[in-house]
This record gives sequence, C-alpha cells and structure tokens, in this order.
Amino acid sequence: MIKEGITIKAPFWNEPVKVEKVEEIGDYLRIIGSKIHSKSYIDQLIKKEDIDKVEIIRSDINFSANSEEVFFTLEATRFKYASLFDPLLAMNVSKIDPLPFQIEAVYGYVLK
Repeated sequence: MIKEGITIKAPFWNEPVKVEKVEEIGDYLRIIGSKIHSKSYIDQLIKKEDIDKVEIIRSDINFSANSEEVFFTLEATRFKYASLFDPLLAMNVSKIDPLPFQIEAVYGYVLK
C-alpha cells in the first residue's frame, strides 16, 4: 500500500517519486509528491487497478553493522586518499621522530 513519506517508482514517471500525500477518490488514488532528482511537483490520479505497476523503493538506513569494521573501513579509505597528498604519511603517523638527514636518505634515495 502506498503511504505518505515513502519513495515509489512506476512507469507513469521517468524517475522515483517521494510521496507527500495520498488521497482515495472513488476508483482512483491521488498521489501528491515530488520527483527525487529533478524535484518537480507531482499531482496525479492513478486508477486503483494500476497500483500493481507501482514499486515501493526501500531506502531504510541500517546502522546494525559491526562498529569496528566500519571504523577500519573508514580509516583505510582515509589513509588511501591521504597518501596521495602526503608522501611522508608513514613517517608522520609513526611514533618515531626521525632526524632531517634520515628523512632525506630514506625518501630521497632509498625509496626511489
């Protein structure tokens, strides 16, 4: 059943629609809402027999993942992109404070 607040998809529209209001008028359902991408307004009557063509899109957010896995995934992504901008990332996140000539020796000569 179509309810207020859900997102639906049907051949009547070229993109999914977020339903704001649903009214039953005789043999028709009046659907008021807006398209998801273009934000254009929808106010349309649909026959009750055409309701089978409407597909409800589930967009529930699920926060039941393991928190450690989420943390490690975020950290891995952060390090992946940080290494693109900071060539000394490994040294900057370590607990060792190298001397300037050591940095030059390792990053300037050994790793090349």
